[in-house]
Amino acid sequence: LSIATPIVGGWRDDDVYEWDVEHQAFYFHDGRLWNTESEPVTYSYGLTKRDLGDPADLGAPNAINHEFQSPQYFTYYWLDKPVKSDPAERDHMNIVDKGNLNQEWNRVQLDPMNDDPEVDFDPDDYILTALKYDQPLPPTSEDGQPLDDIAASLGLTTAPRTLYERQIDYLYETGPYDLPPGGELKFVMVAAAGMMDFSRVAAGGLENEAHLKDGADSLWAHIEAAKELYRRGYQSPHPPPTPTDGMNSLVITPLSEGQMIKIQWPPIPDDYVDPDYGVNDFAGYRVYRSTFRNVGPWELIADIPKGQETMENGMVTYKDKAILGVGYYYGVTSYDTGHNEPWPPDPTVTSLPPLESGLVNANLEPVYAMAATSNNLNDVRVYPNPFKQHSQLRGTGERYRLEFVNIPAKCTIRIYTLAGELVRTIKHDDGSGSESWGSKALADYQVNRYLQYVAPGVYLFQVESEVKGHEGETKVGKFVIIK
Repeated sequence: LSIATPIVGGWRDDDVYEWDVEHQAFYFHDGRLWNTESEPVTYSYGLTKRDLGDPADLGAPNAINHEFQSPQYFTYYWLDKPVKSDPAERDHMNIVDKGNLNQEWNRVQLDPMNDDPEVDFDPDDYILTALKYDQPLPPTSEDGQPLDDIAASLGLTTAPRTLYERQIDYLYETGPYDLPPGGELKFVMVAAAGMMDFSRVAAGGLENEAHLKDGADSLWAHIEAAKELYRRGYQSPHPPPTPTDGMNSLVITPLSEGQMIKIQWPPIPDDYVDPDYGVNDFAGYRVYRSTFRNVGPWELIADIPKGQETMENGMVTYKDKAILGVGYYYGVTSYDTGHNEPWPPDPTVTSLPPLESGLVNANLEPVYAMAATSNNLNDVRVYPNPFKQHSQLRGTGERYRLEFVNIPAKCTIRIYTLAGELVRTIKHDDGSGSESWGSKALADYQVNRYLQYVAPGVYLFQVESEVKGHEGETKVGKFVIIK
């Protein structure tokens, strides 16, 4: 018995494979896109002018979002395999390109079976040949270390990557193994990924492009953690529980006064006991905030030690000062005291640092601060005005957000062209002093009543109060959209 594991790779013609000397394994990441003249593609816009990591601004000239959309490094790695029936037989690692010299898919590089796509071939014989193919290593490692001697020590060769090895799958064959009737064999493989610090991913640009390769360090750190977890029989120390259960499970409330946002969660129970040490080692909460998206990058805005919580109706409560027009995501974790004594499941671990729960309870959609209501319609403002290309909000789906602030608690907002054509009518009755033109949830920022995006230009707005005692009072103003 031989086991072949086909592993799906990338979909564009810009994937790169590397060789890690320490782990004797291939790994993969995004590379450069090549043109028909066999040259890397260079762009005339975007901060980096090239597509390493797939920067978002390459798809939208003049965009303010420069996030790397493909910063991931990934691989598949064996944690456990049986002893082979022929220990001298090597594993065969084959990087199969989806579109190679003969423009057929899933053929071995150099395709010794079929250089001419018009020639018929024996598929069974071809597959057996593919499973025994040994992929040459690249000439150097990612950090420039020559790999010729490494390859020779493994009985392999080195060869430059070709243009036809950039849209790849990975085929891994191991064996042979004896498997008697009714017998079992155990194989354990980890699929792992890593990337550079997410704040660099979000910021993009040339400086951070140089750190894309930090993803390799993250990848192999995750592999080592997986190896250790497997060695311990999948046992690991227990942090305290996350204060809430699941995404979007915090109670987040914009307050009408002071541009504050209130975040609430249930307290860790007084009878909580660490399952490893048998004591209550809960030590406090941490509150995180992001203005980008609900997976970060996160900023720690509060560390609340046990016993210093503010309670409101049985919920731990924290209030954050917000900025009008900016969408916020929040997450809350708990942490313990740590232990200066051996970990009971494995006393060779002589101590544990403080452990923190996972951040898994962030809100799915951004939350915005409420502007104070105003019955003085001269206070009404449009933010931002002028609207230049984007709102300057980097969060996903937020770049076209435009907001009316200091409006009455109940009113109707009408938007017109300079010619007097009605563009959109917005009913506002949530008691706050702000209202956006559309929402991220409905994906209708800056669309007219026919659900079409509006053109750049000068627009008029009319705010008509429906507050008791101010009914019929109106304010007319203008704002500009520049794209």
